[in-house]
Amino acid sequence: MGSTIETYNQKMRKFFDLLIENEHLNIGVIKSVQEMQEEGTAMHHCVFEMGYYKRDNTLILSARDKAGNRIETIEINLETYKIVQSRGVCNSNTAYHEEIIELINNNMNKIIKKAA
Repeated sequence: MGSTIETYNQKMRKFFDLLIENEHLNIGVIKSVQEMQEEGTAMHHCVFEMGYYKRDNTLILSARDKAGNRIETIEINLETYKIVQSRGVCNSNTAYHEEIIELINNNMNKIIKKAA
């Protein structure tokens, strides 16, 4: 798994300082395979188990409230710059779901600039 960790870090490093926020939410990049595992465990979904950290052209973000509580995990396709999915605990949609989608879409230019 060592080379997988290094590969993930190399691929995603340019996104590590990305922060998308509004008055309710902070959305940032999951910065390591360890963080991916923690996200999957806390959110009770497959982001780690299905190896999203191994996927090319996939950016995984974590949406949290201002207190740091996880709300939803977001998958962005880095070829199309579209949201593939955004899911809360046990793959649910949360009360913040539409706000998260709108916030990401309104700031997709930031992701595109980082990817360039």
